[in-house]
Parts: sequence; C-alpha cells; structure tokens
Amino acid sequence: WLFPWGPVDFAKFAAVAGLDTYGKVRSQVSNLPDVNGMLPSRALAEDIMAPGGDRIRALCSMGTNPVLSSAGGGDRLEAALEQLDLHFSIDLYQNETNQHAHYLLPATTMYEREDLPFMMMGNMLRPTVFATKAVIPPRGQCRPEWRILNQIARAAGLGGAYSFASLRWLAKIGI
Repeated sequence: WLFPWGPVDFAKFAAVAGLDTYGKVRSQVSNLPDVNGMLPSRALAEDIMAPGGDRIRALCSMGTNPVLSSAGGGDRLEAALEQLDLHFSIDLYQNETNQHAHYLLPATTMYEREDLPFMMMGNMLRPTVFATKAVIPPRGQCRPEWRILNQIARAAGLGGAYSFASLRWLAKIGI
C-alpha cells in the first residue's frame, strides 16, 4: 500500500508490534493457539472457571459484548464473569457483558475524541487514512480509551499502557 510517506509493509508493522504470532500463547484448558496475539473468545469461559492459580482472574473488556457475540458466550460466560476477582469495562453503555463488571468506565464517543483509525486498515476493502478532530467536548467523566488504560497502567506502576517494554520503562522514569 502506498501512502504519501511511502509504502507500508503490514507484515513488518505486525512484527514490530508483536502481532505476528500464531501459537505463541495457548488457552489454558483447550490449548487453542493465539492468532496475532489474541486467543479465541471460545476459550474465555473455561479459562476463567479452570481450577488452580493459573486461571484468568481479571478481565478488561473494551467496547465488546462477548456474552452475546462470541462462540464462547451465553449463560456459561455470564457464570464465568461472576467468578472474576476483577472485571472492568471501558464502554459507552451497559450491555450483557459489562453488567457483570465491577467497574464500568465511560469512554468517549466518536464525536468527543480525535481519531486516526490506523489499526483497522488491514480490514478495509480500500485502505484509507483519515483523521478527525473532536466535534464536542467529552461529557461527564468520559475519556478516550487510551487515556483510561494509560492512567491504570501508571497507577499500577507500569509506566504507561504501551506495547513496547522500552516505552513503558521510559514512561516509568518520567520520559
């Protein structure tokens, strides 16, 4: 793909971001492989309900509703969500999944944030880069997802919510 600054090699981009994986991590119970750093949602309920200390004990859901939309959803996932030690959701509204969350953190709408949806370009029929400015200020306590995640990471002493360890380290020391 060609852009004004030159061609973009999405394979290299994925490798640098650590998203070029298959089977690097596996689900605990079914041993299902990750694809691009993500495990299949079908394994979520069983990995939460698995006995032992390795089970999933905390979950952040962002703008999603796997209780209704995933192959591993439904009543079994709802029961599993109730077993989590911590579940927080970043979303615009309450749904079937985040109604089980301990915390529902309000995200900004597309009108309340600047946006450059670069990550989804690989899913576009005709890849296009477009940037938008916020049209209205955020209402109430709404914040962009990246800001919420960054504040949580900083509060946890991780520096920031960055993909690269070097950036987390730099943020940790104040750079």
